[in-house]
This record gives sequence, C-alpha cells and structure tokens, in this order.
Amino acid sequence: MLNGDCWAIEKVSRVFRFSSIKLFKLVDSRILTFAMVGGCGFVVDASLLTLLSMQFCFDVLPSRVVSFTCATLVTWLLNRTITFSCRASQVTQARRKEYFFYLMVQMVGATLNFAVFLVLVEWKPVLSQVPVVPLAGGALVALVFNFVMSCQFVFKNQAVADDLSSAG
Repeated sequence: MLNGDCWAIEKVSRVFRFSSIKLFKLVDSRILTFAMVGGCGFVVDASLLTLLSMQFCFDVLPSRVVSFTCATLVTWLLNRTITFSCRASQVTQARRKEYFFYLMVQMVGATLNFAVFLVLVEWKPVLSQVPVVPLAGGALVALVFNFVMSCQFVFKNQAVADDLSSAG
C-alpha cells in the first residue's frame, strides 16, 4: 500500500510540475521582468515615502509626489534597458517619440496610482499612519495599466521601425 501511495504522490507531482511549466511558458517573460522592475520601483517609492513622511515628518501627500517621481525615473531606466531592450528604439528621433509616449502613459498611470492611494487613505484614514498599504494598492493598479500600455504604445517593436527608417 505504501508503494501505491508513493506512486500516486509521484503522479500528482509530475502533473503539477508539467502544468506549472506549461503555464509558465504561456506567461510572457516581459511581464515577470516588468513586475520585478516594478518591485524595485516600489522599494524606491516605499523607502522614500517612509523616510520623508515618518523620519522627516513631511505631510504624506507631498512625500508621495517626491517618492513616486523618483520611482518612475528608476523604473523607466530599468524597463528601457532590461524589459523592453530589444523593442526600445535606438534611433535618437524615435527615442524622443518613445519617451514622449512613455511620459504620457506614466502620467495616466500616476493618476490611477494616486487616485487609488487617495481613495484608500480617505476611505480608511488610519492608512495614512501606514502609507505603504495604500501605496501598494495604487502600485498594483498602475502596474497592470503601465505594462499593457507600454507593450501597446511605448515599446511596440521599435527595432523593426528603426530598421525601416534607416533603410529609407
């Protein structure tokens, strides 16, 4: 009976591993990289927010503006060089356009991020004592929005567009 139980566990384990691998292959690796870069941005954002609001006793909203601005710069640099490196434009003119679209997406993402943050702080004022919690809510909503928009509008296979513009 023990051998039968081990056999069943082994079968279940194989199915689980196969399903995991199959599922992992369906997930675009850029999503994972984008999320890791977002995690770095979150650390920058949360650290600065906590430092400014808790250590230096600045109001939570101005602290949030400063922390978000720094985190956005960090995530743009990392996403441009890591997540979308093969799709990022190398042509100076196209890079300006790409940066403009990036800023537009970030402004909308920032609006969503701040809106969720404010709604959560207004809904539960005690959250301003632990600003990382509403920060996480805003960051999650903005992460999804920014990834979709980055794929569709900012880093949309610029390598091909660059090749065509240099050829012509």
